Order: sequence, then structure tokens, then C-alpha cells
Amino acid sequence: MKKLIFCLLLLPAILSACNTGYLTRMPDGQDFVRLQTEQIDSRDGIKILSAKKEVKAGEKVEFTVQGKAGAEYEIASTYVLDSKTYTAYQSKTADKEGTVSWSWRVNEKTKPGTYAITITGDGTTLLSSYTVTK
Repeated sequence: MKKLIFCLLLLPAILSACNTGYLTRMPDGQDFVRLQTEQIDSRDGIKILSAKKEVKAGEKVEFTVQGKAGAEYEIASTYVLDSKTYTAYQSKTADKEGTVSWSWRVNEKTKPGTYAITITGDGTTLLSSYTVTK
């Protein structure tokens, strides 16, 4: 699982070098959009309840997930700023209903594109993405 997370975090750097700006394939050749859909529909313990996943630079991305009450969850999000790829991490503990929410403002200089999101916690992983537009 650590290799998968590492690959997900490395993928934007690889794609930015190709100057595509959009994630479409995983390093192992899997289709990212298909994998994302499978993860959203999976029964592995984390489900997206709501998400604002398409934003303009300067706006907020928002994710709310359903997990296990009291469990700790971490979100890792990538982005490209000034031709460098960065990954931001934020941990939160699920409330008594198992709900966890994150939001963050996208830097106004973030390069448009689709970026990987990995949410982990309670032994489960959910893959998703967000898109920054002009």
C-alpha cells in the first residue's frame, strides 16, 4: 500500500514533466478515472459524502467523507506551483458519526490540471482527485 501511495504522490511530477497537466494513467498503467470511480463506489470503509472538486485557482476545495467514528484520517493532496509538484497533508479525527471534512484554498498560482487526492485511515484508502481550472 505504501508503494501505491508513493506512486500516487509521484504521478503529478511525472505528468507535469510531460506538460499534460491532467492525470489520466497511474504509473502501473491503470486508468486513473476508472480507478477513481471504483474507489468512490468501494465498500472499504471510506465514502465521499460531498465534495467541491472543480475549482478555479484561489477558490476552496472541499471534501467530506464517512469513515469510522473516532478514527484518524489523513488527506494528501498534490498540486503544481511554479513548475514544482508539492504534496500537502492534513490529519483529522472523525466525529461521533464518523464524518471528517477538509477544505483548503488553492493557491492562485497553481497550474490548471487534475490532481490526486489520497485519503487514508482505519486501515483503508480512498483515491480521488480535484481539478483546478483557469
